[in-house]
Amino acid sequence: MDDGRCGNLVAMATAADGHESDAIDLDARVAAIYGGPLDAFVAERSALSRELRQAGRRDDAAHVKSLRKPKLVAWALDAGRAADPGATAGLAAAVDEVADAQTNGGDVRGALSRLRTAELAVVSAAEHAARDHGRPLDRAALASALRAVVGDPDALGALQAGRLVDAGPSGGAAPGASGTAAPGVATARPGRERPARGSTGDVPAPPDDHALVAARRAVDEAERSAADADRAAAEAAAAAEAAHTAAERAEDEAAAARRRADAAVGEAQRTRAEAEARAAEQEAAATALAAAQADLRDLDG
Repeated sequence: MDDGRCGNLVAMATAADGHESDAIDLDARVAAIYGGPLDAFVAERSALSRELRQAGRRDDAAHVKSLRKPKLVAWALDAGRAADPGATAGLAAAVDEVADAQTNGGDVRGALSRLRTAELAVVSAAEHAARDHGRPLDRAALASALRAVVGDPDALGALQAGRLVDAGPSGGAAPGASGTAAPGVATARPGRERPARGSTGDVPAPPDDHALVAARRAVDEAERSAADADRAAAEAAAAAEAAHTAAERAEDEAAAARRRADAAVGEAQRTRAEAEARAAEQEAAATALAAAQADLRDLDG
């Protein structure tokens, strides 16, 4: 949801007759539209807006009418949330756990591992939902987009509500890669370091120089691989979005062509009916003329 307003709207009974049975659960209805078939978004949005207007909720109707259609990857994440809300709830909990571990000196490595597992569950739900709706998407593109969502509290909140509109691919490393914190997650307070697990409090011996060089080289290679994977995912997401835009344009053009064809058929039918009416008038006139001529001959003898 672009302005977040619908996240604050609650279900209420405001139909014209005032009966509570006429309540429209606006949050749930909007989430169902965002998580439903993408091709039906505009029609369902218009139908809900019309229903709200008929119930006397004109402000809500106008706002629903203005809701933005989600982009393809964002829609897939919304659809995944609709199909498996538990996966999205688990992701939000994992993000909170990482933030708490980093801030309070907890098990950051374990929290990051659980965050990656939660991300995989959300990506799988989105991938399956998109395929079920006839819009299969590349798993890497979904994962890249989800990392961007995790790094944006507003976007993560929109996904939790099932109303994500856009999810551009992140340009950074995956959460926890190369020792970095998950995007959008608070880092631990400086100056608060914990002894290594199993330490008795003694300062550990410095690592061997050769081992340190090898470790740094491994980190550099891992960072390059992560950057290459993110670039490939971003390109796949851009290609998918371009294909989606082209498909929508083709659908619009096809719809316009169908309207023109329907109009042409209607005009042909009208013209044919008019021609048939004129032919009937001509035949009646010819019959009347023949009768008049016969009468005239009888009178002339």
